[in-house]
Amino acid sequence: MSMDLCPHCKTRVTIRTSRELSDLTREKYFQCPNIFCGTTGKILSTVVHTIVPSLNPNPKVFLPQSRARDIPQDTRQLDLLQT
Repeated sequence: MSMDLCPHCKTRVTIRTSRELSDLTREKYFQCPNIFCGTTGKILSTVVHTIVPSLNPNPKVFLPQSRARDIPQDTRQLDLLQT
């Protein structure tokens, strides 16, 4: 479940309707429930890469695999596996 926020007041918006534009992109129309804001608008949501590959991939969809995030090494940490 996605949590889209109002760009003005940062309240969680209500999605009124949506439609699929492609296998990777959805267009969503939203309304802000904050009575002091009340803005309405359109959100485009696009999937840009895969973190964990699907066990049942769609052959029509190509999603690049994301690189593993480098974790900074703490120089104070002792190396348990001496290499």
